[in-house]
Amino acid sequence: MSVNTHEFQEDGMEFNDKNLMVKAIFLNPDDSISSSSSQGKINLPLKHPREENEYDPALKYKKEILSLMFNQSQRTCNSKASASKKSRIYEEDIALSIPDEGSEEYSSSLKNNDTNDLSRRRKELFPKKLPKSKPSKVSVAYICKGPDYKGKFIPEAAKALADLVKGKSVTTPDGTIIHPHQVIGPSRAGLHVIINEKYCPQRIMFYSSAISQLKLSKIDEKQFHIPYYSNEPLSKLDLVPNIPVNSKISAPLLIYQTEPSFKIDESNLPRTFDHIDQNSEAVRSLNDMEEYLNVAKQVQQEIAVASPNMQNFPGKDITIITLGTGSTLPSKYRNVSSTLISIPDNGNILLDVGEGTYSSLVRHLGSYGEINGGQTGVNEFLNSLKCIFISHMHADHHLGLIRVLSKWNELHNDDNNVLIHVIGPSRLWKWLNELSDVQDFGYSGDTRPCDDLVRVGKNATLLIHEATFENDLIEEALNKKHSTTEEAVKIGERMNARFILLTHFSQRYPKVPVFTDDHGKVGISFDFMQITIGDLYKAPKYLKAIKLLYSEDSEEAKDEEYE
Repeated sequence: MSVNTHEFQEDGMEFNDKNLMVKAIFLNPDDSISSSSSQGKINLPLKHPREENEYDPALKYKKEILSLMFNQSQRTCNSKASASKKSRIYEEDIALSIPDEGSEEYSSSLKNNDTNDLSRRRKELFPKKLPKSKPSKVSVAYICKGPDYKGKFIPEAAKALADLVKGKSVTTPDGTIIHPHQVIGPSRAGLHVIINEKYCPQRIMFYSSAISQLKLSKIDEKQFHIPYYSNEPLSKLDLVPNIPVNSKISAPLLIYQTEPSFKIDESNLPRTFDHIDQNSEAVRSLNDMEEYLNVAKQVQQEIAVASPNMQNFPGKDITIITLGTGSTLPSKYRNVSSTLISIPDNGNILLDVGEGTYSSLVRHLGSYGEINGGQTGVNEFLNSLKCIFISHMHADHHLGLIRVLSKWNELHNDDNNVLIHVIGPSRLWKWLNELSDVQDFGYSGDTRPCDDLVRVGKNATLLIHEATFENDLIEEALNKKHSTTEEAVKIGERMNARFILLTHFSQRYPKVPVFTDDHGKVGISFDFMQITIGDLYKAPKYLKAIKLLYSEDSEEAKDEEYE
């Protein structure tokens, strides 16, 4: 991936190449923008732009960092590449692998006589802090304009007026003067695509994932919530004044074609999910699963007569919500790691915050103050968020942290007395500190079997443990320092944990993992699964229906494909 950057440092600065002109418009809180609905023009503040200074030390340093991060532009896949080019490709491949700062590999690499200039330069730059930026309240809008084209010539109108082709005006017998521009068609009109969370419906993006959640809800609607969504926008665009006539509301996967002609392509839009309409595709597909629905009903009946013996159990009202239950990267049915612990009258705790955690919170709790399923909305959740715990610095455990902290900070912008505690490795502080220069956001269970974990968790009420690999992949689990499902269960048994909840599954296994549960205390977590400590006894009983839902020939158990 080749990345070249162009920084807009002041209002009105432009970037131009043969295909595109991009102009930056700096919008201050006090600036006003008016538009004309008849012509779709925008009145913009006039300021004197300055050119980008290539010799600015900070800018030059940032460009070098980006060049080292995205250096594949120097590579080639051409089979006819010269031997010297092939040699360079090999060296760059090696250069991409740089040990973490402070590790033994990092220290030893500095001592080696490495003749690779690129690798050495990386080691010099990456531990250093990026140039400090100043937080700003200015928003930046961009006007993107393609090359100008002359309108299409209209031969019928100029048939008897050959001189017009030469740019001359012509006088007709009745004295009318016809000018050249009168026989030239108009320039192409643009299309305004509007992207705004209030005017764009909050539809389900991943249809199959929502269908799977709908099916799980038939086991227990309280534990498996339908994701929050809305097929209608919060506000209607036609109520907004001065909107250009030729406007289109955006949607996920909407394609806006600019060349060779303007065109809107909706062929890739996801199917509309609707679990209320009894005639919808989602409801009809569920009603066709007669065997599964019968088993789900049996499970409900078994749970109804079960004796939980948890009425007076300490902490029985504490709720565990597994927002993300997959490892490494998001997949069709599982997002990356994040677990929410909700403690009544004491607030909420997040255990790991993988990328997309905030979006998962919105899907589970509802957005914009709306409530999903009668429970606390996302803003109310953030108001009571007390602590975030990051187990380690893998991307699938912490990349969603900034988004959550930013949203938390927006709600507490005027209250300097409110604190949120973030607990994690020391390198997390360095990462957050450097990011705070760019964005003002203030305003371990993923492991090999561990004896220390058994010791400190002795007689725990609940063990939430990763189960990345299936049991026959023990060698891969050893190499990648993860656990198999059977190992995770055994850790819980050694700990004498009352219940065990497995999570962090490899994305290659959407089906139910294989394990032995002699005591009926092991549950499988799914994204958006919500369960209280007092209801944990139900989790093992769900397995009968879950195994049928994710059987070998089911849609959910087939090889995954991104939608």
